[in-house]
Amino acid sequence: MIATMEGKSYSDSLELIGIQYRPELVILNSPEDGKKLKIPFTGETALQGRQKTYYAVIVAPSSGEVHQAVEVIVADLHEELQKAAPPISEVKH
Repeated sequence: MIATMEGKSYSDSLELIGIQYRPELVILNSPEDGKKLKIPFTGETALQGRQKTYYAVIVAPSSGEVHQAVEVIVADLHEELQKAAPPISEVKH
């Protein structure tokens, strides 16, 4: 099941991961936000959106079928965001 967390704010939600919430996958706004998590994770994958890069973090210790499912979700998110992102020549710096 895929579900979202609805906290008071993004930063409040980060503080509850590992305490109140125990997800297998977390999508972060920045790599620095991973340091705020109170759970171990196995690395992060950058997901380039139209105007922003997000960071998918697979939470440890996900294993077996759950881990494989999370990897598929991250790959699919990456693929869909690539389709939605403008070509590199259109990106303004």
